[in-house]
Amino acid sequence: LEPQLLIQILSLQTSLLQLNSPDHVVIAVLDFLSSVGKPIIPPDFQVKFLSSLSSLFGSLLGNNSWLVQQHAIESFTQFAEGTSHEQILQKCLNSVEIKSKVVDFLSKSNHIEETPKAKADRMKEENALFMHFVLEARADGQKALIGEPSPKRICYSPTEVQYKSAVDTAERALDTMKQLVQKSTPPTWLAKKLEALQVTLHNLKNSIH
Repeated sequence: LEPQLLIQILSLQTSLLQLNSPDHVVIAVLDFLSSVGKPIIPPDFQVKFLSSLSSLFGSLLGNNSWLVQQHAIESFTQFAEGTSHEQILQKCLNSVEIKSKVVDFLSKSNHIEETPKAKADRMKEENALFMHFVLEARADGQKALIGEPSPKRICYSPTEVQYKSAVDTAERALDTMKQLVQKSTPPTWLAKKLEALQVTLHNLKNSIH
């Protein structure tokens, strides 16, 4: 792509993100960003290009959505491996927390073999990330459920409301993931994530009995 066109695309993507676009749109943006590290940008365009790119990556790496944030970390890693503009990398990692997560991701990616304990620790951490995503959205789902006027609405106890909200949120996240898999090639880390989620669901199911 020509540098001017590339900058226009980045500007458009910034506008899309400001409209609180759904996750599948944001992930499509990230798929594009992961590939823009290879082009060599002429000096006349570098300031504007790098400014737009660092702003986009910085925002997406700090996204509150677990799915988006994990995809952002992978996309940023792919970008970092291919870019010749190393000066932008530090600008994208605009917090200690984000930098820590990226470093942690790289550390896991560089270890081909895992000990049983390391694998168990990794799966525990990944399960915690997913549950954090579910619980984070629970409050919004609970408000929507309680605030929806309907004379035929089933009355739930406060605990049942929390369970239903958590399950609904998990179902929406899985539906989004299903659509993404159908539309594009899934990232390499997805299989491990699904394996970890399957273990979590199995443990939850066993705890009910």
